[in-house]
Amino acid sequence: MLTVYTISHFVVDFASGWALYHGVAYSEQGWFCVVLYAFLAFAMQMPLGLCADRLNRNALCAACGCILVGSACLLPASPLTITAIAGVGNALFHLGGGIDVLNASQGKTGPLGIFVSTGALGIFYGCLLGHTAPHLACIVAGAAGLAAAAIAAGQYFTRRSWRSANAPLCFPKLSRRYLIAAICLFSVVILRSYLGFALDFSWKTTAPWGLVLLCALAAGKMGGGLLADRFGQLTVCLSTLSAAALFFLLSGFPWAGVLAVWLFNMTMPLTLGALALISPGCKGFAFGALTFGLFLGSLPHLLGCDSLPHTPITYAAAALLSLLLLWKGLKYESEQLNK
Repeated sequence: MLTVYTISHFVVDFASGWALYHGVAYSEQGWFCVVLYAFLAFAMQMPLGLCADRLNRNALCAACGCILVGSACLLPASPLTITAIAGVGNALFHLGGGIDVLNASQGKTGPLGIFVSTGALGIFYGCLLGHTAPHLACIVAGAAGLAAAAIAAGQYFTRRSWRSANAPLCFPKLSRRYLIAAICLFSVVILRSYLGFALDFSWKTTAPWGLVLLCALAAGKMGGGLLADRFGQLTVCLSTLSAAALFFLLSGFPWAGVLAVWLFNMTMPLTLGALALISPGCKGFAFGALTFGLFLGSLPHLLGCDSLPHTPITYAAAALLSLLLLWKGLKYESEQLNK
């Protein structure tokens, strides 16, 4: 199922990017639709995650998400309708797949890193082909339909029912230490999202560095989770973010910028998984709370009010601040898991 969900993640994000660029981006409502899509795809994962926790049908949520995103590629509808269908579909897929992967991971972060690694590649190529190859509607929608079928088949052969292995819905005790850890993890996600939009390397439009940078982002997410399972989350957090800060200072050189992005993204699966692991009775809600942070971090860029300087020093400071916040959140998670 991890393989199915990982490939489906690429397909769903590819189809979402394609639908937005083909049917929305160049309309009169394009800017509003992009903001609306970000809200539905990321912010709405928090309330929908609570429903998914309660429903206990994760594969069904993921399959329905695939179908909705595929439908958005075919419907001769208004840009707002396409945006709404693609956004909700994307949210449902990420929740269903994310909760299933978290359930099966048993405290490890490697599987979650593998699952999330393909999303950026899917969005990039979906947006690219949505602009240059609008005739691919049936192929893109068909791929999303096949992803839904693969999820359904995988669920049948592993469980023979749609029922998942979610814990009974309950919220953790809101102790002072839990709240501090949750706020730290939430802040890390906001900061990472903001920095992802703020990064402005003069060389990234020069071949082949743009593609190398994209691959580094995906490889960082995958490798970070696997390394954390081998060497420990705190060790990976300290080593990767401190090294990322150093390389951000040298990011005027392409090789240093690529290394900085690779290292900085290694902690993404650690962050996304940490809140769910300390909130076992509401993993979907916890996962969605952090994706809400992704939405908040993107708002300055989407609304055109990003006033902070985009300099290597700013990037390095953001990496060090992420280190401090994530260290606090992971320390609490480690203590809870060792009890």
